[in-house]
Amino acid sequence: MHRTGLLALLLPLACAAADGSAPTSRWTHPLAGVLRGDQGTIEITVRPDRPQGEFGNDWDFIVQIVPGRSLGKGANTLLSLCVPPAPRSGLAALVRTGRGVVRAANAEFAFVRGRPVNLALTWGRELALWADGRPLASTPMAEVPDEDLWPALMSFERFAPFDPQGLRISSVARTAAELDGDPATPFAADADTTLVAGPGFSAAAAATSRWQRESGQAVAKPAWLPEEQCLEPDQPAAFPLVVANHGATARSAELALALRAQDGSAPVQVRHTVAIPAGTLARLERPALPALASGHWTVDWRITGDGIPALSGASAIAVYPARGDLADGALAGFYGCHRPERWPAAPFARMGARTSRTWEYGRVFLWHRIEPLPGAFRWEQADEYVDSCLAGGLEPLAVLGYPSRWAALEPSAAHQARHEVAPRPERWRPADPAAWARYVRAVADRYRGRVRHWEVYNEVNFCPPAVPASFSGSTADYLELQRIAYRELKAADPANRVLTSGFSTSANKSMPLDALRDGLAEACDIFNVHGYSGVEGAAGWVEEWHRRRPGGEVWQSEQMWFQIEDDARRWWLTAALPVRFAAAGYARFITMGTRDVFFDRATFSPTRDQWVMAVLTSQLRPCGPCAGRATGAGADRLDLCHRFPRSDGTWLTVMGSERGAMRVVLASPPAQAVDLAGRPLRWTAGPAGTELAIPDLAYVVSPFPPEVRSAEPAGQAPLVFNGGFELVDGDIAMAGTAAGTPRGFALGGGADDPAGGVRLSTRRRSGAFAMELETADKGGAEIRQTLKVPVSGTYRLSGWFTSGGGPIERLVSVSEAASGQLIAKQADGGAVVDGWQQVTLEAPLKGGGTVVAAWGIHGTGTACLDDVALVPVPAPSATGGR
Repeated sequence: MHRTGLLALLLPLACAAADGSAPTSRWTHPLAGVLRGDQGTIEITVRPDRPQGEFGNDWDFIVQIVPGRSLGKGANTLLSLCVPPAPRSGLAALVRTGRGVVRAANAEFAFVRGRPVNLALTWGRELALWADGRPLASTPMAEVPDEDLWPALMSFERFAPFDPQGLRISSVARTAAELDGDPATPFAADADTTLVAGPGFSAAAAATSRWQRESGQAVAKPAWLPEEQCLEPDQPAAFPLVVANHGATARSAELALALRAQDGSAPVQVRHTVAIPAGTLARLERPALPALASGHWTVDWRITGDGIPALSGASAIAVYPARGDLADGALAGFYGCHRPERWPAAPFARMGARTSRTWEYGRVFLWHRIEPLPGAFRWEQADEYVDSCLAGGLEPLAVLGYPSRWAALEPSAAHQARHEVAPRPERWRPADPAAWARYVRAVADRYRGRVRHWEVYNEVNFCPPAVPASFSGSTADYLELQRIAYRELKAADPANRVLTSGFSTSANKSMPLDALRDGLAEACDIFNVHGYSGVEGAAGWVEEWHRRRPGGEVWQSEQMWFQIEDDARRWWLTAALPVRFAAAGYARFITMGTRDVFFDRATFSPTRDQWVMAVLTSQLRPCGPCAGRATGAGADRLDLCHRFPRSDGTWLTVMGSERGAMRVVLASPPAQAVDLAGRPLRWTAGPAGTELAIPDLAYVVSPFPPEVRSAEPAGQAPLVFNGGFELVDGDIAMAGTAAGTPRGFALGGGADDPAGGVRLSTRRRSGAFAMELETADKGGAEIRQTLKVPVSGTYRLSGWFTSGGGPIERLVSVSEAASGQLIAKQADGGAVVDGWQQVTLEAPLKGGGTVVAAWGIHGTGTACLDDVALVPVPAPSATGGR
């Protein structure tokens, strides 16, 4: 979106755009200069399209203002008025101050379908909820949000489910007598009004209130727009600001920027003076930035000025790699994303995405949104999503399923108590197969020829006997829905391609196999998994799929490293996992985490994670399917050493080790090589060949498939990989820590207790995670890692255990990997420090040998384990002194 598109966001919007097209489903307007931070009122007339009983599937926001800066995980809303999901009911309001949260709620309030109601939200001395001028709930406020927490822009839903009929924003916290209690009459402006809008936010008119005149308020704030921070090479860059000045004196804002490239060079300094004439209600300014080279740029910004609140912060800009002249290969369509419903397609297409899955922040095809009441279809949001995807170069992957309450079969109370989302009607199985068929056919008919790929339910195997977080039915129930959907989608358009549910490896693991054995392969075109446990987690399912459908296509439609806090490790895995899935023959790989990992939630800025993925997609775009691993003795020392033919006849090899930097010797020099972030790598000629230092991961282009003669660690990496258990596979956000497994370790019971329990725990000594070990009947449980000993010497093996948990021994041991012969073993020992006890042993180990290090418990009870290590013991000095 360029300047004209941005300006359209900031002007009062009529019911239809200037070109006669339908209005967008979300109305955006400046908040800066309109909404007062220390007190205020938002009044909105809504005419709900469904009764209260048909809410409860998710958070349905009537008002939602996001923070202007990050407030940490989970703090996604600054000010809101909403209907919460089941089992909660009624209306709820929230305001965050930066130091706390204030909530007000009325669980008894109920909407009546089609009956207008004036809702009001006031803040200042208290946060209060109102309906038709009557108080619903209130909570005292000891403080209000700081100025820098209020963003430059605010937006409101135009259509379903609330179909707003009018809006009034005021610069005071209105009393009951000052609120408009009659939803039949339009809102009227008075001395305290800053904005009034009509039905669907048409004919919006900004006003200057008494507070604005008296305060002479002036403001300049960044207008965070993702398309302005995700750029093609040579695309003009700017730093958009929303400015306003309600005073009688002209003001000017001083903008200072420091742009830092990823190569560590000196920052580029930029300064602009932005004039803000007196009486400016709201205006967009686009101070220009200098031409930026391809890369990920961090931006430190500061806004000052006489009479203007001083603000500062950090954001980022990504300038994506140039596409070059190479023709696209088969992997040009490999990568896909989850595009949020209100975001433009450009940032995702520019980073190399070809598919947009309609799930995270874009669930526009779900049954309860499409058909909230029998036969009452709402198409506005799905229409807009499909239009914007296709116009921006993205292919929608439509996720079907998730009924309205009227179409769902309510499970027992015990079932609903098993997971926090199980009480939501959308997670219940459909009650009437005929109603399901009508919904699927209606959607398929409307988007015939425009949507080609359809996914039937999301993670349907989060169902009994696993936690019922997605589906309350059985394998047979799911198969019936899949068969009906396949029939209706193919009848609407034989060219439609139907996916299975994205099966989660952290849920009911038997369901995909059972479904395949019962005929699933005849009711789909593509088998679909979610890759939170890597390629290995779904290997058995894919094997069964290929047995029943030889050569059948496989997709991975959802994965992200939400749980890994170590940036460098997460970046490496972000690039490595798609390569592994490509090597395993998957046709598409779709990431999740748009607002949680790939973008900063507050500034919509692209993160380094997103940039890493963009570099990978630029490298894979001209490539064909993986041709296996590179040859040579050193290839086995690299976790990644996968080669791909390129469309110009050259080869791309992706090389790297998850354990850290490597020194690699190639038989011949490459044509080019870049690291994880796209920075050029240097190589030198050595006696054994061409030496290439890989700091993390390398994309190596060569005229023919490379030979890797050797690969050795560069520097001293820890011998135990992931010793703090911070790198975790599994969908723990959905299934809890029980679904997580630490990378690099084997888990299990000891010889006396094969069923000994080992699971991820948040009872840790450091970091985020530890491992909990549990035994019964005097058995054992342990965790193991196979290690290569670099040089001969004495080594110390250690681990920290919790001190309590029953009559157990805590032990560590080291054995020969090939023979299993025990080298050394130590039980208990060490002082207890803050509830943790370190167990250690020392043993002589032979250089070049491979050993198995183990940590465990024996007896009857539990303990947690954290911070395990194997380190060389320094040899004593010859003199025995210092």
